[in-house]
Amino acid sequence: MTTSSLPTYQRHVGSGDNFVISLRARDDFGNVSEVITTSWKYPDVEWYITQENTGGWSGEFGTVNQNSSEPDTATFQSIVPQENISINKIVIRAVQEQVSDYTDLRLGVYSDTGSSTPDMGAMLGEATIQNILRGSENTDQTFTFSSPINLSAGTKYWLVLDVARY
Repeated sequence: MTTSSLPTYQRHVGSGDNFVISLRARDDFGNVSEVITTSWKYPDVEWYITQENTGGWSGEFGTVNQNSSEPDTATFQSIVPQENISINKIVIRAVQEQVSDYTDLRLGVYSDTGSSTPDMGAMLGEATIQNILRGSENTDQTFTFSSPINLSAGTKYWLVLDVARY
C-alpha cells in the first residue's frame, strides 16, 4: 500500500442495523497500532407513506382457476412516500382462507401509468414468500426484495399482491 491510496469499504445499511467497527493502522516502517473498536447504530428514522387508492385489500385476492397455475385476480394498493426512501422489505397482513393448500404469495412494486393505475410493464421489484399454510389473521408477512427499491417523494407507486402458486 502506498501513502497516496487508502483502502475504502462501502456497505448499504438501513434502519435497525448495528455494527462493531475495528481499525488499526500500519505506518511506513511496518509498525502496527493496537486495534481501536467502536460501535455504530443506524439512527432511528420514521418513514411515512400515504395510502391512496385501493383495489380492495380483501379476502378476494388471489382467487385462482383450479385448472391453471396463474392467478386470476390480484389486489392493488397505491402508496405515495412523503420522503425519498429506499426499501428492501414490505410487511403486510394477509389471511389465507384455504384449509389445506400451501400458498406462495407474491408482492410486486410498480410505477403508476399517470392515470391512477399500475404500469404492469414497469415493475420496480418483486418478492415471494413460499409455502404459507393458513397464515393467521394476526400474523404479518414480510416480503424481502433482492435489492433495494428507490421510491421518490410525492410519486405514486403500486403494491400488487397475488398468489404465485397453490
